[in-house]
Amino acid sequence: MNKKEKLIHLHHCRGAGWKTIQIIMSKDPSLSSLFTTNHAEWAKMLPIPSNKLNLFLKDLHSLNTIDKLNIYEDSQIHCLTIFDDEYPFLLKQIFDPPWVLYFKGDKRLLTRKNTLGVVGTRKPTSYGLEALKTILLPLVKKKFVIISGVAAGIDAESHKITLSEGGDTIGILGGGAYANISKIQ
Repeated sequence: MNKKEKLIHLHHCRGAGWKTIQIIMSKDPSLSSLFTTNHAEWAKMLPIPSNKLNLFLKDLHSLNTIDKLNIYEDSQIHCLTIFDDEYPFLLKQIFDPPWVLYFKGDKRLLTRKNTLGVVGTRKPTSYGLEALKTILLPLVKKKFVIISGVAAGIDAESHKITLSEGGDTIGILGGGAYANISKIQ
């Protein structure tokens, strides 16, 4: 496995949140010892309870990331890690940027200058939906790329409005995107 695949593998392990991955990356930036570090070394390195450590290690040594990557590819889901040149520059500048982005859409749109991230409630009011339309329509006409999750509510509606007006969108999936594949096909 290359470094990118190892990071995606790590990202799928239970107990491997942002801080856990940060600790691992600070100790082993190349992830070369990811599969050779023993239980005692992991326990010393990671400040997580033993039950979570056991789940993490079980996943670390049993998940088949290549199969997951093939399923993502078949579902037209892109995996972009913080190591990739295409990873959005501005996203790297935030506090705790995502280690891995899972998304559907044309990844070239992530580099477009005019983008807008839309995040909202899953149960919007009629006022919220009208406000969203009022805000989005002029931006879509100015060729803004609308970037949002694919959750029900405001997120999904932002994609529908944009696409109905001929605009461009990117659907970002949260960590654990593997579980969401059936919802977005």
